Amino acid sequence: MLRHGSHAPQFLLETLNLAVAGRIAGIVICAGGVCRFFDWKFFASPISVVAGVGVSSAMGLFFGFQPTYRARRLDPIVVLQEK
Repeated sequence: MLRHGSHAPQFLLETLNLAVAGRIAGIVICAGGVCRFFDWKFFASPISVVAGVGVSSAMGLFFGFQPTYRARRLDPIVVLQEK
């Protein structure tokens, strides 16, 4: 049986995955589309990629914590019955 509030790590992990996926998609779109369209040279140093993923992960966790905290305090049965 799951403990009350045990879904919080799942919400935070989902938020973290979305933030990292968004950052990677941004790099791919820039390298593949925008830079080729404008004939720009694309260069991403490894430290800038790591820093970008770190910052987007931190922002994802920061902004994902509030909904997670609110959802953790709700009873899933009651919420599903109200919908």
